[in-house]
Amino acid sequence: DAAVDGVLGDAVDHKVVRGLAKLVEDQCSYAVAAAVDPAALRRVAYRLAAERGPLASRALEGGRPTRDAVLAEAAAVLGLPSAEGLGEALHADHADRQTLVGVEVPDADWLLHRYNVSLVQSVLLRATEVKVLLEGPRPARLRALLRAAKFHQLLHVVQRTPLGWMLVLDGPASLFSQTTRYGMALARFLPAVLHVETPWRLEARVAWSARGTRTLALDASLGLRPHTADVGSWTPSEVEALRARWDALDTGWEWIAEAHPLPVGPDSLVIPDVGFRRDGRVAWLEVLGYWRRASLAARLAALAAHGPRNLLLAVPRKLAAEKGASVPEGVLPFSEVLPTRELLRRLEAVAEVPSD
Repeated sequence: DAAVDGVLGDAVDHKVVRGLAKLVEDQCSYAVAAAVDPAALRRVAYRLAAERGPLASRALEGGRPTRDAVLAEAAAVLGLPSAEGLGEALHADHADRQTLVGVEVPDADWLLHRYNVSLVQSVLLRATEVKVLLEGPRPARLRALLRAAKFHQLLHVVQRTPLGWMLVLDGPASLFSQTTRYGMALARFLPAVLHVETPWRLEARVAWSARGTRTLALDASLGLRPHTADVGSWTPSEVEALRARWDALDTGWEWIAEAHPLPVGPDSLVIPDVGFRRDGRVAWLEVLGYWRRASLAARLAALAAHGPRNLLLAVPRKLAAEKGASVPEGVLPFSEVLPTRELLRRLEAVAEVPSD
């Protein structure tokens, strides 16, 4: 903090300097510098203080014990040679008492690129809608991008365009609740777009002020660099849990880990999380997480009109249907884990022999 104050001096760009400093701080790692476990020390010291208290602020002959006396007694209880340093160790595990041990900032260029990306991420916190236009993306990259959207539980649809695909995401300002959490998820999604190798363009409608909205426009030519590793695809935790016990279930259905994009009509697609094959028939499963009921209804309507008929949607039970309403055969309601028996029944109902 003192170093940052020295850099600031009489400068007028305080926001830039403090923003860079905040990013450096986010990359710092800290450790507890204490010869004894602070929590264990507190348990002993607080018990002794309660038994000996009230404590005196300074030592007087025949008077009440002091803090130093209690710490000396605590050292004896803990088998320590002395009470030296115990005063500092008492709260050494608190965040503001820990010791800086490392700064994970490779170089100044990395910090400047991270700052530029963070500026965009902060604007996206106010977005009402974000469109990502992709020109001729590789299937693997498109799949990874959609996986990232699902990983961050973003409301999204994919549409075909003359040059490739367009990913449309709802922004946090379009929701009525959990907007902060959703906005942070959208901001964390941005680096996945920056990993795209082919030309791309991002347009966000932003609730800029009470007077109206503004448009944020970015494209690959701006040179924004991702600060995260390119992790590729992601699997929902519900699918991972199902995979861990699938072979032991001996269902007769073969697990297909690599699912390819499936067209939904002429202008949209979905990428299932997993597929299943049995006796030449195939069924696909997509797990929906952070969806609104209206978005789910639109997805179901598109599937009903265009297919694929062998796609099964696993939907949180609270969104699957209104109370008392019937659930479509292609929808698998679940609470925390995917119900195996009901999954098998619905696989049998929707599986088809591939046309190709």
